[in-house]
Amino acid sequence: MGTISKIEKLPRQPGKPSGVATAFAFLTADHQAGMRAGISEIAPGEVDFELPFNEGIFVIDGELEIDGDGKTHIIAPGEFLWMPEGRKIVYRAKVPTRFLYMIPTIG
Repeated sequence: MGTISKIEKLPRQPGKPSGVATAFAFLTADHQAGMRAGISEIAPGEVDFELPFNEGIFVIDGELEIDGDGKTHIIAPGEFLWMPEGRKIVYRAKVPTRFLYMIPTIG
């Protein structure tokens, strides 16, 4: 996959039931890739943020709204959103939400 230059919600792969692992083309198993990941939780409310790095988010439970690129992206459990660096965004949750985040190693 080429460079992703906008916030992009990647669709689920057809025919795969919820809970089945899916590998997205821009992620790599190469340990030299310089990526790191973690689990984050957000309580109901919103957080303004400017992305100093590329970030991918995979929602585990709850629902996350992200305002960016002039659109509101709603990410439900099992869905993935990719956001390029330099974007001003707003994370918003109406219910407690857990998500996996992936970012490049800094430094």
